[in-house]
Amino acid sequence: MRVEEGYISHPFLKPKKIELRGYQKKIAEVCLHGNTLVVLPTGLGKTVVAILVAAERLLLLPDSRCLIVAPTKPLAMQHFESFRSVFKLEEKDFALWTGEVPPEKRNLGDARLVFATPQVLQNDIVSGRLSLESFSLLIVDEAHRTVGDYAYVFLVDRYMSMARNPLVVGLTASPGSDESRIETVARNLRASFIEARSEKSEDVKSYVQSVKYEFVPVTLPEPLLEAKKLLEDFLREKASNVSKLGLARLKLPLNYREVSALLARTAESIGSAGTAKDSSIFECLKDLASARRIILSLERLETEGADSFLSLMERQQSQSMRSGAPISLKRIFADRRIKDAIGLCRLAKDAGFTNPKLDKLRKIVTSCFSEGARRVVVFVSYRDSANAILSLLKETPPARPVRLVGQADRAGDAGMSQEQQAKIISAFRAGEYNTLVATQVGEEGLDISSSDVVIFYENTPSAIRYVQRIGRTGRSAPGKVFIMYFEGTRDEAYLWIAKRREKAMRTLVSRLSRSGNNKSRELRESKGQGVLSPFLTDQGDEKKIIVIVDTRESGSAVLAELSKLGAEVKLQPLDVGDYVLSERVCIERKTTRDFAISMMDGRLFEQASALKGYERPVLLLEGEELYCTNVLPQAIAGALASLVVDFGICVLWSKNASETAQLLFALARKEQLDNKSMPRVRGEKKPASIPEQQVYLVAGLPGVERTTARKLLEHFKSPERVFSASEKELQEVDGIGEVKARRIREVLGERFEEEA
Repeated sequence: MRVEEGYISHPFLKPKKIELRGYQKKIAEVCLHGNTLVVLPTGLGKTVVAILVAAERLLLLPDSRCLIVAPTKPLAMQHFESFRSVFKLEEKDFALWTGEVPPEKRNLGDARLVFATPQVLQNDIVSGRLSLESFSLLIVDEAHRTVGDYAYVFLVDRYMSMARNPLVVGLTASPGSDESRIETVARNLRASFIEARSEKSEDVKSYVQSVKYEFVPVTLPEPLLEAKKLLEDFLREKASNVSKLGLARLKLPLNYREVSALLARTAESIGSAGTAKDSSIFECLKDLASARRIILSLERLETEGADSFLSLMERQQSQSMRSGAPISLKRIFADRRIKDAIGLCRLAKDAGFTNPKLDKLRKIVTSCFSEGARRVVVFVSYRDSANAILSLLKETPPARPVRLVGQADRAGDAGMSQEQQAKIISAFRAGEYNTLVATQVGEEGLDISSSDVVIFYENTPSAIRYVQRIGRTGRSAPGKVFIMYFEGTRDEAYLWIAKRREKAMRTLVSRLSRSGNNKSRELRESKGQGVLSPFLTDQGDEKKIIVIVDTRESGSAVLAELSKLGAEVKLQPLDVGDYVLSERVCIERKTTRDFAISMMDGRLFEQASALKGYERPVLLLEGEELYCTNVLPQAIAGALASLVVDFGICVLWSKNASETAQLLFALARKEQLDNKSMPRVRGEKKPASIPEQQVYLVAGLPGVERTTARKLLEHFKSPERVFSASEKELQEVDGIGEVKARRIREVLGERFEEEA
């Protein structure tokens, strides 16, 4: 890299496209010496650093490629366009891969620069469609996500194992306020260096644009304050019940994550005991489950007002009326305090109490445009409020609003495809719209560089989200941020928590930027420790282990874990089972929740019968809460006993995807290396015997499971006689009472009429 007339000069870069900034050049030079985590405030050119490193790697290793990954398609497309605008390469040298590009079209060809989302890459690596051998650089955008089971962790692990000349650069503006988290991210990136800058760093501060903040307090209407007190009283009672049992000391305000963690621990303790004699523990579970729902409902009320609260409660009330709804949900809507809270909010709405936040928002937006703002971004957490804001601003000229939400469908609200998201962002940048109403999908990384104003409609306690929201303005010119909050509520509390955490994060980044050399040395010393599975060690030149996997399992975390262990995964549709490990062994994998559901809908024993086509059929249960579903423990134990005794199926158990993969790998290795039995798919299900078909047919009657079906067949000798029996005759069979007999006759005797 040379400097000419204040611009970076490089054989792979177009002239006078990248203006020299000393800190970018310095960071890029460090990145070229080893895996690096780059922490740089929003708007200061992390993408430029990535471009400089990529250009140099292509120059040093002419036969190699560079891989740039981002968590969403809009971000991947953004990088694709940024790189394409500055690199002196042909169109064939660029490739953009997202979930909307079919696998058969994701071919490397002549591509030198590949842009992709991590899940697509994970699927292609696991299925054997993609090798990372030729990639000399992996750029990981929004690198703070490289934790837990997110696809980045898998991708870096596979890349470091497969690439001939690996180099990883992670980029983030918001690494978090916890030093241990940053160290986890760096370790997962296999980073030898951390290059961190804050807005106050000497080589950066002259490029930082000023951002003006304005805090906008709003008063929660009196009826909503009364509703808030009722919800808090409900939560106080549940917290007291749990505390009296000695499980935990819970105090208001209850934290959703803490309650969820306590619920999981309590459920696990019951599950490990099989069945629990103490009914008070089950009552505690119900209290915790109810409390968790009301925590979310109270958050809606305190941050977004009555409409959003009522929308959530109405959906939950509808769910509570369905067959099989959890008791904890039914109890919520039987509680007088909850009924009164809902009633107060409805009365306030019917009496014409408008949401004061919406009124205040209208004034802010109108004022901003009158003062010369060109584009405004409004951030909101929930779609109910996003829709309300969109409707409001459509009637507030000169605002020309558009909504940006995630891909998932939410309660009748269709999500947006990544293609739709990209079009909206492009139209906003082009000026077709001047107001963007965005949920969390708009917070991360998107270069909406011309936004003059950002408005927080409500607050979250996350420092990362706080920084990301603010980062949508003040990039190329000074910006302004309005932060709205309901006074005296968790909305205000979240604001100050986020600010405190953001301050801690900035302090931490400043410390890292000053102590980079020491941190880099620590990371180099710990590099790679504890990352690779012991299954990958001491295998020498052993034959590759092959696992045939049903295509419906393609999104499972198990496949990523199998790939880490070194297995060759082959995806194909399977009629029977989920994993074929050898000619003899076929595995049906079920989460504990799916196991309970398949018991109730009849799939379990049908699948068990089909598995008998293999000599060694296995059911693998994954999860820790088998006995904490709506199914009675006795029924679960009976089903497990039937699988073993009646069907001859081996039942194994694992806690999570990692343990499942280890079990599968060990079984496949045993079969393929020791027993020389390679995987072979049986073409069709083993035909069920006539008695099995008869049991299956009768078990389809209402309230009749397989055991009762056998009793009916033993009594009446054939399905035909079962179906023609009267109510009185049916009641002669053990397990068939008056109500069940009547329901059977109704189903068999009623005239069929197609539902409208």
